[in-house]
Amino acid sequence: MSRKVKIAVISMSCGFHHPKCREDNLNHVSKAIKEVSRIKPDIISLPEYFSTAMSDTWKNKNESFSEEDKLFMRNLAQNYKTH
Repeated sequence: MSRKVKIAVISMSCGFHHPKCREDNLNHVSKAIKEVSRIKPDIISLPEYFSTAMSDTWKNKNESFSEEDKLFMRNLAQNYKTH
């Protein structure tokens, strides 16, 4: 059985968001998810490296999605009942 799925996409555009550290990116994502949660999306899409976007750590190609990032996203998904 098929159904419509509502998807929200969050941008980390450097034109509007100027992070100074990783926590700035996490705060930006947290606020953005809170805002888009009003439309009750089933799925929220973020850039692959949302936690390091536009920062110096992006230059480290060996950096991976950390356990801390996973926990951060898991908590937001549970709080806002989305994926």
